[in-house]
Amino acid sequence: MACNPSCFTYFLPESGGKLILNQTGTKLGALGKITIQPEADTITAELVTESEYETRDKETQDFVDSINKEFESVLNEVVAHTDVDLTTLNPETEERMVRSQETNLGDLCADAYRWALDADIGLVNGGGIRADIAAGDITYGQYTVVAGDSLWKIAQSKLGDGQRWKEIYEQNKDSVSNPSVILVGQELKLPAA
Repeated sequence: MACNPSCFTYFLPESGGKLILNQTGTKLGALGKITIQPEADTITAELVTESEYETRDKETQDFVDSINKEFESVLNEVVAHTDVDLTTLNPETEERMVRSQETNLGDLCADAYRWALDADIGLVNGGGIRADIAAGDITYGQYTVVAGDSLWKIAQSKLGDGQRWKEIYEQNKDSVSNPSVILVGQELKLPAA
């Protein structure tokens, strides 16, 4: 079967077959669409981004909006407190260690999963931990800036509309003097979605 350039073909030596994967990027930047056409003996894959849609499905958007409204009051709820910075880096060498060894931030994430799921153990993939959390209260409404972020991207991914970047800026003027300049690791308060 053929595979177009936006997907990957992995050969499975044990069975002699192929495994087709479609990489969609990070932060829900796109949806992966794989189309299987048995009559043509092809598999194609493509990335579908929000810009390719002219309108949103009203019923779905109303449903999402109702859920966001339901949780609006939770955003400022303090869910944890830390007396120390929770880090992804080795404090002595400044090398990224979250993907290669245990960190206090990884421990917090694993403990949160364990508590939320009432499980005996909690495991977390270090690849999903992107930025440090400063000492102090931790709320659901906080956002930690990661590499490649902009206020528009954050508004798009967290609030569903990139044009709402101005609201994030207004809520964070105490720590953001220029809306075009945000720093990796910077903590931002987010408005209700």
